[in-house]
Amino acid sequence: MAERSAMHRVLVIQELLTTIFQFLGEGSQTLRPTLNALVRVCKTFHEPAMKELWSTQKSLLPIILVLLGGAIQVRDVQPVGYDSDDEDDDDEDEDGRTRVLYLQRDLNVQDVELLRRYALRVRELELDTGYRRYIVDSSIAQAFEDERIRPLFPRLTKLSWYTRSSRPSLAQFEPFYRVVLAPDVKSIHLKGGLDSRLLSPIPERCLKVENITVHDEEEERYSYDMPPLRDSGFPFGWPQWCLLMPTLRTLSLCLFPDGATSNRSLWRHMPVWSLPIRILHLETNDVRRAADFLTNAKLEYLTSIKIRLTRRPKLPSCEEVEELFKAISDACCTNKLQKISIFKAPFHRGYQSTEIRNKESHIIRSDVFEPLLKLTDMSKLKIHGPGGWYWDLDDALISQLCKTWTRLRTLVLDPNDRWPSKSRITLRTLESFIRAAPLLTDFGATIDATNAPKSEVQRVLRASDGRHQNALRRLRLDHSQIDSVPNFAAFLCSLFPNVRGMDAGNSEKREACFVDRRSSTRETSWSRVASFLLPFRFFVAQEQLWLMADDIADPLARLAACRAILSKANISHPGAAACTTHYSSMSEGVPA
Repeated sequence: MAERSAMHRVLVIQELLTTIFQFLGEGSQTLRPTLNALVRVCKTFHEPAMKELWSTQKSLLPIILVLLGGAIQVRDVQPVGYDSDDEDDDDEDEDGRTRVLYLQRDLNVQDVELLRRYALRVRELELDTGYRRYIVDSSIAQAFEDERIRPLFPRLTKLSWYTRSSRPSLAQFEPFYRVVLAPDVKSIHLKGGLDSRLLSPIPERCLKVENITVHDEEEERYSYDMPPLRDSGFPFGWPQWCLLMPTLRTLSLCLFPDGATSNRSLWRHMPVWSLPIRILHLETNDVRRAADFLTNAKLEYLTSIKIRLTRRPKLPSCEEVEELFKAISDACCTNKLQKISIFKAPFHRGYQSTEIRNKESHIIRSDVFEPLLKLTDMSKLKIHGPGGWYWDLDDALISQLCKTWTRLRTLVLDPNDRWPSKSRITLRTLESFIRAAPLLTDFGATIDATNAPKSEVQRVLRASDGRHQNALRRLRLDHSQIDSVPNFAAFLCSLFPNVRGMDAGNSEKREACFVDRRSSTRETSWSRVASFLLPFRFFVAQEQLWLMADDIADPLARLAACRAILSKANISHPGAAACTTHYSSMSEGVPA
C-alpha cells in the first residue's frame, strides 16, 4: 500500500518531471536526444500506467492525496490509545505517528477538475473503515458531497465495503459511502457486517446493480447472521429492499447462527417473499439454515443455487438433507432451475470432526433426491463432499436422474472426503449414460467395482451393443473400490472413448494425516487406472485388445496381435506396454 500511494503521488505531483525537463533543457546540446527520448517514453507509457494505477483502488487515500498541499493539509499526531496490533503493516511510520488529513479551504474549480481527472479512471473501489497511517477528518467527506463532484467516481462498476470492529465507527465514513455510490455500479460487496445505513442508499443511487454480496470474511467471527425482517433502523425487511432493484440478478448471503436457534423460527414464520434474482449463493455451516431460508421463498426466475458449507459444518441427518431438497424444489420454478451445487470449504490442517458418522440417521439414501425430480430442466447437480456425508446410493437413483433430466451435463454425487462411503451403485449404472444421458460431460460417484468378474464386464459391454457415450469428458470415481486395474481401465475406455480427465486420489483437499491404509491402497489403484487413461489415445486399440483376448489362444500370437494393434494406432504411452503384457497373459498358465 505504501509503494502504491507513493507511485500515485509521483504521478500526481508534476514538479518532479518539470525539474527533469528544466535540467535537461539547460544542459548542453548533447542532452537533447536524452530529452527527446524521455518525452517519447512519457507519452508512450503515461496512459497505460495511469490506467493500471487508478482502475482498482483499495481505499480513498489516493484520491484524497490528489489535493494534498492545496485544499487538503496534513498534521502529525500521536493518537492516545491507538491500537497497533498489526505488526506487519507497511503503512505505519517507524515513529508510530499518525497523520490527520483535514480540509483547509473550500474546493475551487481547479480542485474539482483535478479530482474528476483521476476519479474518472477508477472502476473498482474497496472502502475500508480505517487507515493505519491516516485519519481522515469529516470535513473532507462533507466537501466531497459537493454537487459538482457527485458521484465521486462516475464510472465505478464494483464497490466493496469492509467494516471491521477494531476500526473507527461507521458514522465517520458513512458520508464517503454515500458519495461513491454511482449509477453504473453493478457489483456491491459488503464485507464484515450488515447495517441499514449501507443498504438504504443503494436502490436510489445504484440504478444498474446486478450483484450484491453480504459476507463476513473475518476468520474468527462466526456469529454473523442475516436478520429475517428486522434490522436496526431499517424500516422494512431485506427481501422488500431487494425488490427496489429490478436489475438485481445475483444475491450472495452468509447464514451463520448467533449462538441460539431462535432465529430458525423467525425464518419459518415470516411471510412469503419473492425476489427476481437469477443466481443465489448461500454460505452456512448447517444445512438447516439454508432450508429455513428457502422455506417461504418464491424464486420464480432462479436458474442456479450454490450452497457452500464452511466453518466446521455440522453433520446433517438424512431428514435434514431431504428437507433442504424439498425447500429448493418448492421455492424454485420447476422449469427454470438448472444448476444446484452443494460443496464444502476445505478444513484447516488438524481439524477432525468428532461427530458420530455411522448412525443410520446420517446415511443419505437415494429416496432423499425424489423432491428434486420435479425440476425438469436440470443441467447440473453437484454435491461434493459436504462435511463428511455418508452415502447409500443405488443404481435406480442414477438411472432415474438421467432419464428425468434429459439435458443433464454434470452429475457429481461424490463424498470426496476422508471417510469413504459404501455404495450400491454398480457397473450397471454406467449403462444408463449410454441410453439416457447423451449430453453428460462430468460424472462423479462412489461405485462398487469390486468382485466384478470378467463375465459381468463383458455383459455390460454386450448390453451397450457397441454404443459409446461420446460426450463424457471427466470421471470422478477415485473413491470407488476396484480389484483389477487393467480390466476396469479397459472397461472405461470402451464405454467412454472421449474422456479427457479423471480424479485419481490426488485431491489437494486431502491431508496426509487423514489417509489410512485402506484409502491409500484405493488411491494407489486409481492412480494406476489414471496412468492407463490419462493420454486417452488408445481407446479403440484397447477395445480391440479386449475383444481379441479370448479369440487367440496362443500367447505369442496374442502378444504379436497386441503389438500390431498398438503400432497401427501409433501409441507411445508407457501404459500401452503394460496393457499389452496384461492382455497377452490373460490365459491360464501364462506368467504376467
